[in-house]
Amino acid sequence: MDLTERGVPHQGPIGTWPQFFAVRHRLAGQHENQTYIEFLRDAFRGVGQDDEEDMGEDSNGGDDGYSSSDESQDPAEASETRISETDIVGLFMGGEEDLQSYHNQAETVKGFFDKASEISDKKRTKRMGLVLDITNGNHCHCHGTLNLQQFHQALSKKACRHRRFNVVGIGVDGTASDDAPHTSDPFSEDDIERRLIYARNPDPQCVSALFETASRTQAGFFRDFVFRHLISEASIGVTISRGFPTFALYMQLPYFVLRNNRNCRTDPRRGANGGPLKKSVELRFLASGPEPRIPCLYEGEISVLVMGIDNLRWTALAFDDAFFNKNFAKSYDGLFGGQEWPDPLARSQFPVDDKHPQDPRIYFLRLFVIWICVIEKEAQFYVRTLTEQVERQKKTNSHPLSRDVSKEKAAAEDPRKLTEWNTEMVTSLGVLRDPLSRTVQTGKKFLEDDSGFFCSPNKASQLYLQDIRKKFSQLDLHEKQLDNLEKELDKQRGRLVSSILLLQPAIENTNTTFSQQKTAEYVKILTVINVIFSPVGLASNVISTQVFPQNLMSFLFSLLTACISVATAFLLLLKFDILWTLVLSFICRGADGGTCLEKSGKKVKPPQEGGPGEVFAGAEGAKGTGTRGTAITNEQIPKDFQYYPRPDALASLAISSIGTATTMRSTDTLSALEASMSAFGLDDAIPAFPGANVLVKPIDIYQSVIAGMLQKFVESEPGLAYESIQRVPINTMENGDLDVVLPRLKLSGVDSKELAADLLKQFPRPHPLFMFPFKDGVHLRLLFSPKTLPRLLLPYISDRKEAYGRDASRGLREGSETERKRVIVEFSSPNVASEFKSSHLTSTIFGAFVSNIYEAMGWDVVRTTYIGDWGRHIGLLGVGWKKYATDEEWKNGSDAFRYIYDVYKRIEEVFKPEQEASRVCKDDKKALLEIQSRGLFAKRDEYCKSMEDGDEESLTLWRSWSEVTRDGYANMYAKLGLKFDYYAGESEVCLKPEHVTEAEAILKERGISEESDGCWIIDFEKHGAPRLGKAHLRDRIGLTNYFLRDIATVFYRFKTCPFDKMIYVVSGDQDTHFRQLFKTVELMGYADLEQKLHHVSFAKANRLSSQLGNAELLGDILSRCEGLVEEAMSSGGEGGASAATAGVMGISGLVVQDLARRRLHEYTFDINQLLLFEGSSGPALHRGYERLCSAITSLGRPPPSEELVALDYAPLHDEPWINLLRLLARYPDATDAAYRSLEPSGVLSYLARIMDELHSCLDEIDEEEEGGGSSSAASANVARVALLDSTRQVVENGMQLLGVGFIKTSARRVVFGDEGLP
Repeated sequence: MDLTERGVPHQGPIGTWPQFFAVRHRLAGQHENQTYIEFLRDAFRGVGQDDEEDMGEDSNGGDDGYSSSDESQDPAEASETRISETDIVGLFMGGEEDLQSYHNQAETVKGFFDKASEISDKKRTKRMGLVLDITNGNHCHCHGTLNLQQFHQALSKKACRHRRFNVVGIGVDGTASDDAPHTSDPFSEDDIERRLIYARNPDPQCVSALFETASRTQAGFFRDFVFRHLISEASIGVTISRGFPTFALYMQLPYFVLRNNRNCRTDPRRGANGGPLKKSVELRFLASGPEPRIPCLYEGEISVLVMGIDNLRWTALAFDDAFFNKNFAKSYDGLFGGQEWPDPLARSQFPVDDKHPQDPRIYFLRLFVIWICVIEKEAQFYVRTLTEQVERQKKTNSHPLSRDVSKEKAAAEDPRKLTEWNTEMVTSLGVLRDPLSRTVQTGKKFLEDDSGFFCSPNKASQLYLQDIRKKFSQLDLHEKQLDNLEKELDKQRGRLVSSILLLQPAIENTNTTFSQQKTAEYVKILTVINVIFSPVGLASNVISTQVFPQNLMSFLFSLLTACISVATAFLLLLKFDILWTLVLSFICRGADGGTCLEKSGKKVKPPQEGGPGEVFAGAEGAKGTGTRGTAITNEQIPKDFQYYPRPDALASLAISSIGTATTMRSTDTLSALEASMSAFGLDDAIPAFPGANVLVKPIDIYQSVIAGMLQKFVESEPGLAYESIQRVPINTMENGDLDVVLPRLKLSGVDSKELAADLLKQFPRPHPLFMFPFKDGVHLRLLFSPKTLPRLLLPYISDRKEAYGRDASRGLREGSETERKRVIVEFSSPNVASEFKSSHLTSTIFGAFVSNIYEAMGWDVVRTTYIGDWGRHIGLLGVGWKKYATDEEWKNGSDAFRYIYDVYKRIEEVFKPEQEASRVCKDDKKALLEIQSRGLFAKRDEYCKSMEDGDEESLTLWRSWSEVTRDGYANMYAKLGLKFDYYAGESEVCLKPEHVTEAEAILKERGISEESDGCWIIDFEKHGAPRLGKAHLRDRIGLTNYFLRDIATVFYRFKTCPFDKMIYVVSGDQDTHFRQLFKTVELMGYADLEQKLHHVSFAKANRLSSQLGNAELLGDILSRCEGLVEEAMSSGGEGGASAATAGVMGISGLVVQDLARRRLHEYTFDINQLLLFEGSSGPALHRGYERLCSAITSLGRPPPSEELVALDYAPLHDEPWINLLRLLARYPDATDAAYRSLEPSGVLSYLARIMDELHSCLDEIDEEEEGGGSSSAASANVARVALLDSTRQVVENGMQLLGVGFIKTSARRVVFGDEGLP
């Protein structure tokens, strides 16, 4: 369920339907009939709030103040003053409160409007929706489908102030008319009860009409509804607002349909990205027949919103996106019969008559059942169809390896075609499975969390819920079928890729053999012809010299004699093959310097290296395994084949031997790296490209080499060549390591598929860094060579150790090689004597990560926390201290930190009635001032004023609170492995008033601040930023406000600690505050300084305190996590755990759970994740690290760095070891992405992937040990322990970056000899 306060959605507890909605409530007509747009225009012209609480203080919120006018605008006048669609979107989506969530929504919706085309006459007359008004007697008023103008008129006309809706009639001419019949007294409260609005394929003009006519109570619901529909986000739930309660029941269900069309249809509407709003995907690879109809996947979506003020009066709105279906208006109007109109929201399955549901929950569930049945039916159809296609493909295509490649040249094309078919099918399954999965998960969450709202005496609701539950179970089954189908195709894809790599060299070598044999025959014929005609020429010369008489008979006799001689010589050549063997051997060696392969006396060229004689996985003489290749080893070659080594091969072998025998070359400079790579046969310098950093990212080496080859092959621009190559995502690494996307080369007039074939012919074989690439449509996919990857990567990691994954060059000032840029990161920032909320904890966790990632990239990082140690809450604490605190408890107590908090809680409880009274009369300024001038309000302000005036008694007490608070938090932060460089506070500038005075002077001189009702404020509307509202600087009695103190702090920090960037890691709830702050700095004339200020926001974590026993202090939160893990490990067969171990694992579980989500995504804290030893949880990460260290201990001490190049890495050429190597090469990419996005979830996902592959490797070691081991296994362990040691280094680097501490296990200390681990 969602509860909203001031229109701000947030997660709430599971509940039941409020009894408030069961009662009919009298309405204020001016509220209901005033549109939200009209209200906003009035509000922007009005006066803002008079007072503002400190941001550091807690706020309990309150009802919205509904300002209204007694006069209604004339419709004719309104039509003259209508604003543009863009302005409507800006007003409507901006909302009353300037929240980041609204800005994000507004950008998406505005993009939808910006891409809209002009309204054509055809579009104006196209019927696209319906509006049905239902009276108390369930009488329906509808005149069929409406065009755009009629739709707007039906939504906007109002007959009187006191009615919920106007009965809109449609005249004979099809336009809205006031003369249409009304069923009851126009001034009756129960005239119009419900309105049904249906829009088919809503476009910007349709949405604009709804925006312009939506009432104020509907606006917040409608804003979220439209946004979610445009981004196709599955969502189902219940929203109830506070203040004057209203409700919303909503469901948004994206889905796909499979249709056969002659031409694939495209959605004419455009989304914010410029592409079609809803997807359409051609499945041309499934088409068959001479004139096939093309199977197409179309994206549809049904969105339903039922919103109202009670169970009797509500509005239902449906967006039905089905652009692939036509003739909607004709089909609907044809259903009209008698006086009954079919309900379009229910797919016209029942009429709007006296049996139409009045309860909005029953109506919503009925619609839910109807539409979920449609979606399930479509899912069942496309799952069945695609499954049949896969089964048919399996039956009609034999395994490509069963063909005789020497007899059938087309055999090599079969796996290529099958791979392309497989790839397109997997892509199609992914298009279907992901949205289906999200829909299923959303449905399950709705049934778990919100079904309680639909419990009613009406049994129909329970029956509907049972049907919905059944349909989601069926959708879950369809999702699993798609998942299984995709997994099966992935396995088949691996076999097909292996077939391509295996068959292609075989076919090429076979073709080469045929070509060489044919060439040999031609040479033989030419030799014969030469032998034959040489005597003829000789005879002619003899005759020409008159050795014989010059007559015809003499010439013929000479010719016959020569022919007999030639024939005799030719027979002798055939009889004795010695001369021909020498000639052919000479031709072979002279042509390419290569070797010749003898078999039964027939001379053919041997398979090239990289062909069938080379293992796909890259092992030299080792049998390849796994899903991506089947090896052909030397044992499989017939014994009567013999190899004669080529001279260049011997030279390469000699170079390789020399390189292996020498000591390890360092890889930390470019020249050293190139020198070490020369041992692999890569003698050319590594090409340089913008954006490539081969000394930080090992994969950049591979990408630069490929880009250099592309640049030579196709003569493309260097930048395009490099950027056309992308990393294959780590979750699809079975598709290769690098992917050359050929269209990105932007070669005009070149077919990308033909280009792929040409590049394959030019690709050098063998290549020291790559396996032979394979073509996948317009992609060329490459795998790193397992023979050279460990020789390059393991020394690379060993040379850098803790620096692997870091890039110190990013933090250097421009033009300098030593001077670093400085960044101040402000995070955590709790308040004195206040609860440590989930937002403070998330700020602490994300802020630590932001600090770590900037430090890893070479910045000079200053970690600071800005403690709320000044302001009204301190004044209230002072009042409470005088009333409740005693010197004995304060000085002799064991926990001074908690004592301060307890005193504040006591006085806060006493203060609540006065706060509530001030909220009730906040619109009455006189009463409000009277309340705030007496009681605890006055005492609080008096204490604050004494502090700002320098009263020593007040300041002495304040200093003791601040000191205890800072020391207490320092100890708690230490448990998180966190140490701040600087503890700042709001008091910093208040104790040095010259900083505040200086800031105020600039604000007044530039006319930025102004006086209003005795307060000093900044009205941002007057400075070109109306959405930022007003900010208070000083209150009526002259006390500084949080905002003014923040302004002064910015300038104070820049003077005392000059920075290049200052980052505030604070919840998104304070987004408006920071936008106001940055705008103020800019208005003050410091635009350059404003550019250095950044707000890194995040969404909140829900139910953290309640799940941890209502813990309110940071120490309680951490202790609770430690205790839970210790208890679980003691009772779960773990043999117990030390307090230190349980502490690290418990806190890590808390940290990892917060880091696992994206910053701007809300999540609900799950206490079970603290106890989960699998997946990507904190305990699972520690368990994998502990197992890794134990494995290194059992295998032996890792070899020193200088011996890494000389190792035999053949045991690492097979899966899963080679996969682990490929993953280790990706770590710098993960840190680079985290630095650019400041999202830690990517690094955590990477570590989880490492752990998955690591466990597979360690399982293989365990199996070998259970089998007794062998001498070969013992030798293999040397290479394996080198790999595991590099894995340990990468895992430690990643955990340190995330702020996750290590467990100081005995295995870790024995192997690495370090007692000082964190």
